[in-house]
Amino acid sequence: MTIVGTIKVLNQKIVTRLSEIRVDEYGMKTIKTSGTSSLMEQVLNHFKEEGVINFDKVWVSSERFSGGSGVRVHTLNSDDNSKKVIREICDSFEFGSFNSIKDFYEVKSDELVFTPNEQYNIESEFYSMKCGVKYVSYEDKPPYGTREHHTFSPSVEEFISDLKIRKVA
Repeated sequence: MTIVGTIKVLNQKIVTRLSEIRVDEYGMKTIKTSGTSSLMEQVLNHFKEEGVINFDKVWVSSERFSGGSGVRVHTLNSDDNSKKVIREICDSFEFGSFNSIKDFYEVKSDELVFTPNEQYNIESEFYSMKCGVKYVSYEDKPPYGTREHHTFSPSVEEFISDLKIRKVA
């Protein structure tokens, strides 16, 4: 089943869809990391359709690890203004940030919430769920292993040929 709901990002309510398999139930329903990456991709595509950001292609992947969870966002051919907006969107999906001076993770007071439409609240006990991850990274280049990565990155031979070796006395 697909759950239709809204999420408010950059002061704009966006209609999104979330597959029920991307929701866990640990006494209460929570969105999995894969669900958060799915929502983030929908939000990025929404802002692209609105003309707020520009990119040729987007890749969004999720991962879980012992210290938390993360989402990696990669775009292809974004302009400087789009990069700033994409970073703002990425920041809004983070629960907080690591404070290296105090050596702990500080949680933000404002959190993103996915709110299912009313029809889901009545029949299956879905309610507003926090959606976010501990870390979000963003790069304006294709991820390793994709066809685009090998197309836009120089080959080893090209990289070595560009090196200038100087003799040190």
